[in-house]
Amino acid sequence: MKKHYLVTGGAGFIGSNYVHRLLRRGERVTIYDNLSRTKRNIEWLQAEFGEKAFDLAVGDVRDAVRITEAASGADVIAHLAGQVAVTTSVVNPRDDFESNALGTFNVLEAARASGRNPIVIYASTNKVYGGMEEVALFEEPTRWRYKDLVNGCPETQPLDFHSPYGCSKGAGDQYMRDYHRIYGMNTVVMRQSCLASSQEVITPFGKKKIYEIQPGDLIHSGWGWTRVKHIWETGVKPVRRLTTMQGHTLTLTTNHQVVRPHGLYSNRDFAYGDFLATLPEALYAPSWERVEQQVLTENEYLEKVRSRTTDRRCLNEAQKISESIIPLTGDTLLAVAEVVGWLFGDGHLGIHHRQSREAPAYNVQFFGSKIELEEIKKRMNWLGIPVSAVISSYSESELPSGHIVKGNSARIQQQTLPIFTLFEMLGVPVGDKVRVGYSLPDWIASGHHLVKRAFLRGFFGAELGKVQTDSYLAPSFAQSKDVNFLDNGREWVRKLRDLLYEFGIETSYFEGKPETYKKGETVQMTVRLLGGKAMFPRLAEIGYAFSPQRSSRLNELLYWLGTNTTPEFFEPAIQLRKADGHLIWDSLQSFENLGEQKVYDLEVEDPAHLFLAGGVQVSNCIYGPRQFGIEDQGWVAWFIIAAVMGRDITIYGDGKQVRDILHVDDLLDAYDLVVEKIDVAKGQVYNLGGGPANVMSIWAEFGPRLEKLLGEEIEVARGDWRPGDQKVFYADISKAKRELGWEPKIGVAEGVDRLFEWVKTNKSLFSK
Repeated sequence: MKKHYLVTGGAGFIGSNYVHRLLRRGERVTIYDNLSRTKRNIEWLQAEFGEKAFDLAVGDVRDAVRITEAASGADVIAHLAGQVAVTTSVVNPRDDFESNALGTFNVLEAARASGRNPIVIYASTNKVYGGMEEVALFEEPTRWRYKDLVNGCPETQPLDFHSPYGCSKGAGDQYMRDYHRIYGMNTVVMRQSCLASSQEVITPFGKKKIYEIQPGDLIHSGWGWTRVKHIWETGVKPVRRLTTMQGHTLTLTTNHQVVRPHGLYSNRDFAYGDFLATLPEALYAPSWERVEQQVLTENEYLEKVRSRTTDRRCLNEAQKISESIIPLTGDTLLAVAEVVGWLFGDGHLGIHHRQSREAPAYNVQFFGSKIELEEIKKRMNWLGIPVSAVISSYSESELPSGHIVKGNSARIQQQTLPIFTLFEMLGVPVGDKVRVGYSLPDWIASGHHLVKRAFLRGFFGAELGKVQTDSYLAPSFAQSKDVNFLDNGREWVRKLRDLLYEFGIETSYFEGKPETYKKGETVQMTVRLLGGKAMFPRLAEIGYAFSPQRSSRLNELLYWLGTNTTPEFFEPAIQLRKADGHLIWDSLQSFENLGEQKVYDLEVEDPAHLFLAGGVQVSNCIYGPRQFGIEDQGWVAWFIIAAVMGRDITIYGDGKQVRDILHVDDLLDAYDLVVEKIDVAKGQVYNLGGGPANVMSIWAEFGPRLEKLLGEEIEVARGDWRPGDQKVFYADISKAKRELGWEPKIGVAEGVDRLFEWVKTNKSLFSK
């Protein structure tokens, strides 16, 4: 008969592995988790089994009412939720107590209130045995050993809680045992072996405070835009502010990693002059605001499409577009404004009446380099607007001067009524822009400051020429107009110049002589951006959308501007300081410790797990698969992840501390045996660990093995012994073997090798 399992902490390492096992064999499962650390294991389980395969109750074990509701129908409760780190318990003992001791009490009361007498499995810890100072040890070259406890620490070892974490877990441990004695409950105890909230993150639409970031947002990786997968609050921690020579600031915890010339490094030991990878234009990006302006409603858009067609495919596509972006407001509006800006510069809307069909063809075309059009595709995909492939072709074109231009060209061509209608309603001109009248759309001209900026970003990406070091060579853009529409063209350019003036950019304007070109006489209207070097920062406030080449050039010029050198030193300066992507190496000027602040972390889709905070490139924070461990919990996984990802490793104590190693699959076998043999197991406590056959010192022995797997030496930092850190702990597991028939099946060598290969294969999952 299938049982109903409630797994508290089911989104965590052990919990998600247990849920996976339960679902695989068809059990009914409810996950109870506050999702404070990560949602990625929930997403993994949903991808494996489907969103409806299990129930998800989002809640905290400190919430007695909520956990009582969740436990009301459970046959088995695996209580795995809680605060997991010794160092965190020392910094915030109240939170540790409430999460572990009070949370466990709430789970027990919830189980008792259900009236079902469910099996309750509690994940305790070997920390309840304390430092075991009275147990004699002796030292070998690579490890410490028990002198007399040949089989390891037994369950009868006196409890001696060290650290707030040991106290809180120990309190839960003893409550579990006592609820069996007093209430006859089926409890079993298993003793088992970031950025400040004020920090701004770079988005296409301005600098957002990290707490304002939402999953799905676009942020800058240093190479381009990437989507945010997860964002979470990691607690209140001491932070410091780094300031670079050119003015970038970054507020973060000391262990958060920052990109240096030779890889990722914790900023703990940074010194004056150290290089950091920065994006110069980030200094000038405006602060993000939530844009409330609404431009288009669903009824307006769908009614317009219906007035043109009854084709079911078109109507379905329009409905999907509407659901994705309408009502057009907020960041979606800003993204669309960028695309509209490009279409005004290097795009085309056209209606083609075909003899072979009664219905006309509606065309939307984007022109540009292949790399630019790929960027437009990414933005359209982000918006949920269907987009066709980039088409490359060779072409020749005769200019009005008679010159022949030859080369490869690229375009996106979409024959789609719904997309055509969308951009037409947003004011993009229809037909040959040289020979039709149009103006700056009212929703831009009178819109929010960020809407105007977004439009100009798109237009500049398509039209604005390269910025030069020589202030006499001002960047410019040109628009051609048929002489019969010249007054309209002049008015259009005037409005563009007024828009630029709002951003502090002065311009000049001049017209060329009429030239005969294809269908008639045209006049080229040219606008130049004035101000010399003083114009660079104002241009950076707007930036370029979809044009990595122009963006890279602008960032180089902004860095060069800060060097106060003359144009002939531009290239040498950039060669010395050029980093990957659009980034420039800037030097650390100072740091300031700011005390404790609320801190957040996030995970991005970019496989390098990097993003820009305050213009500085940083890494996002992350024994067995699905373990996204932290430095002071889950040391085997932590060391492997850190080694594979090139992160700092700190060894506390002498590195000869001995621990037994247990693979998660073996642990879960024990859980299953407890449920199967509850008549024997109820009220008992069992040590679960690798036992004396599966021990290793945490660095003197584990380090060389890890270096061999990695194929290179690993540099480590050293730290003092931490509170409650035992020189030796390995469990005497003979009771579990005798009463449950359990013992580990996966040896140290096999387990470590398996985990190392899993981490290497799944590097994209890890963010610190």
